Amino acid sequence: MDVSTQQLLIRFAGTLNRRRAYSPAHPIVVAAEQQLLASIGDALRARSTMSIGVARNELIVDGELWELKNGIARELANRLHRRGVGAITLEAGLALDDLQSSLAWLVLEPGAVNDVPPNAGGFHITRTAYDLLILDDAIRDAQSAIASLWRTLAEVTGIFADRHEQSAREAAMAEEYAGLPLMFDDAPSGDHGFDTDAILEALTTTLADPSVARRTAVALLELTNHGVATTREGKALIGEQMLTLLERLGQSSLGPIVKGLVDGSKQQEFVSGVVEVLPVAEAVTWLEAAAAASEQQISHQLVRLMSKLSTVADDRGDEGTETAFRDAAREIVSNWSLPDPNPAEHVELLDRIAAFERTSKGGPPRRTDRSGSTIESSRLVQMALELEMVGEDTVAAVEALVAAGESRTMMAWITAAGTLPVARELRAVMTSPRVVRQLLLTEPVDRLQARALLDELDVDSADTLLDVLGEASSKGTRLLVRQRLAEFGDAITPRLVARLTDGPWYLIRNVLSLLVEMSTADGEGGGSMDALVSLQGHAQVQVRIEALRVLVRMNEDTRTAAFGRALADDNERVLVMALQELTESSAERGTVPDALVSQIMALVDSGKPSEPVRARAIRALMHTRSDGVRDWLINIVSKRSPILRQLLLVEPSLPAVSALYVLTRVYADDPAARGVHAVAVKVAKDPRWQVRDTGSSAERAT
Repeated sequence: MDVSTQQLLIRFAGTLNRRRAYSPAHPIVVAAEQQLLASIGDALRARSTMSIGVARNELIVDGELWELKNGIARELANRLHRRGVGAITLEAGLALDDLQSSLAWLVLEPGAVNDVPPNAGGFHITRTAYDLLILDDAIRDAQSAIASLWRTLAEVTGIFADRHEQSAREAAMAEEYAGLPLMFDDAPSGDHGFDTDAILEALTTTLADPSVARRTAVALLELTNHGVATTREGKALIGEQMLTLLERLGQSSLGPIVKGLVDGSKQQEFVSGVVEVLPVAEAVTWLEAAAAASEQQISHQLVRLMSKLSTVADDRGDEGTETAFRDAAREIVSNWSLPDPNPAEHVELLDRIAAFERTSKGGPPRRTDRSGSTIESSRLVQMALELEMVGEDTVAAVEALVAAGESRTMMAWITAAGTLPVARELRAVMTSPRVVRQLLLTEPVDRLQARALLDELDVDSADTLLDVLGEASSKGTRLLVRQRLAEFGDAITPRLVARLTDGPWYLIRNVLSLLVEMSTADGEGGGSMDALVSLQGHAQVQVRIEALRVLVRMNEDTRTAAFGRALADDNERVLVMALQELTESSAERGTVPDALVSQIMALVDSGKPSEPVRARAIRALMHTRSDGVRDWLINIVSKRSPILRQLLLVEPSLPAVSALYVLTRVYADDPAARGVHAVAVKVAKDPRWQVRDTGSSAERAT
C-alpha cells in the first residue's frame, strides 16, 4: 500500500477521534479536517476513486488489506464496523462541506435519530445489514441471559406468587420484545419487566440462607459465562447489568454470594468472569471487593499498579491494552490460593504491569478522568507551543505522550515549530535520558516510535544509549540502539573504550563490534589496550572473538600478539576466527610473522584441534615461504615404503590434503619438493585429494 493511502487512513482515524473529543468548530478539528481533505486529494491524484471495505477488525483498501502493528487499523475498523458501515467510496474532487457532513454522521452513536448516512458529493457510505443482524442476535442473546437471571432471582426470593403469574409475565415480555427494531441502542437494557427493586431488597435479607446464596451465585455465574463467550457488544451489555446489580446489592452481600459457590475453582471462575465483563475502570474495585469477600489477600502495590494499568487501558481504549489488563486480573485470581500476598508469581506479574506505569518526577501519577490523559497531554503541549512557555506540567505531558506511543506526533509538532526557543526546550525534553530510557526500555517497544526518537539523538546521548544497550531485554531494541551508535562514528570511540571494563558480556561484545567498524586506538598501550588484551581471556567466547577482531586492526606488534593469544585458545570458534583473520592479513602483507608460523606448526602437530581446524591452519601458511615450512609440509603428506623406500603419499585426510595443496602452489618450483609433485600427479583426479572447507567450494590439491 502506498504511503499517501496509509497517511490518508491514519489521518481519517485521527480526525474521527478529534470530532468525538471537540466541538466541530474547534481549531484542532478544523485543522484535522483540512489535513484529511488534503490527504484524500494526494491519494486520489493518480486515480478517480478509492474503495474502503470494512470488516470487524480489518480494512480492505481497493482489495488490499491494511495492516499496522500499532492498532490504528484495528481501531478504525472497529469504530466503522460498530457504526454499521460496510464500505466507504471516496471520489476525486471531494468538497470540504461533504467531508464534514460525513464525519459528523460517522461519530454519532449507533441508533441516533439522524441515522441515515449522507451520500452527497464524493464521500459515499454503504451500510451493511448482515452485520447489523449479527450484532442484534448477540444483543438479544445477552438480553435473554439477563432476563433469565432476573427470572431465577425472582424465583429464589419468591417474588412470583405462583407459576401462573410467572408465565403471564414471561408472555408479556415476549410480546413486548417481539416488535423491537433490529438496532443496538433501541433495545431495552433495563430490568426486563421484573420488579428489580423488590428482588434486590429481598436478596439482601435472605442471602444469609446458604441455599439462597448458592442459587444466586449459580445464576450470576451463568450470566458471566455467557458474557465471556459472547461478542464485545453483548459483553458490554452484560457488564453494565452486572455492575448495576453488584452496586445495588452492596459489598456486604458479596461474601455470601462468592462463598455460595463452595468449589474454589468455581469461585475463581466467577470472579474471573466478572472481571472479564465489567468495564475496565470498575474491574479493580470489583477485585478488591471480591478478595475481601472471599478472605483473600492482594498486595497493596499490586492493587495500585492494577489501578494504573486500568487507567491506561481506559484512556487508550485499544483492545491490546485492555486484553493485557484483563489477563493480569485473571492471573491474580488464579493465584488466590497462595498464602503469601506477595508470592513470586505476583512479583513477576508486577514486573509486567510496571511497564504501563507513568510517573511524574518519581511521584504517584494522578488519576485522570475518563476523557483520556492523551487528549489532555496533547492540549498542554499544544498550548506550550502556542504560548512559547514550558513548565513542569508540560514536561509531564510530554512524558505521558511518549508512554502512550505518541512520540512521532510530538516530534512532528516540535519540527513544525521551527527554531522557536520553546521547540528547542521540548526537543531537549524529548531527547532527555529519562524519556529515552522510558521509550526504549518499556516493552513492547514500538520500532517506528523508537527509530523516530533515535534519529533525533546526537553524540551527547551516546552514554544513555550505551546504558540502554546494556539493560534492554529485547534483542530487537539492542539492534536498533547499536545501529544508531554506529552512525555516530569515531566520535564515540573513547566512550566505547570506557565501557570495556564493566557491564554484561553482551554489552561488551556489542561495544567491541562497534569498535571493529570504527577507527580504533593506535595500540600504543595504556588502559584501553590493557582492557582489550584482558578481554581475550573473557569467559564468553563471543567476547574473545570480538576482542581479537579489534586488536588485529591495530599496529603490527599488537596484531601479532593478539594472534598468538587466540591461537593458544582452547575454543575452536576462536581458533577459526584467528586463522581466518590471519589468512586475510597475510594475503595483504605477503607474509606470516615467524613467531606465528612456529605456533601454527606446533598447533597442527599437537593433534588437539579437529581435522577441519588443522587443515585451515595449514592453509593459513599459503602466503609464507621457508625451507622449514616446506620440509614440514612434505613430512605431513609423504612417507617411504618399508622395503624399497619409495616415496608415497599418506592416506588422504583433511590436513594432508591442505598440506599438498600448499606444496603444489607455493613450492611448485622448489627442487626439494619435486619428488612429492611427481607422486601428486598420479592422484590429480582422485576426489579424496580435493580441498574441502565449510562455506567454500572444492579445490584440487594439485
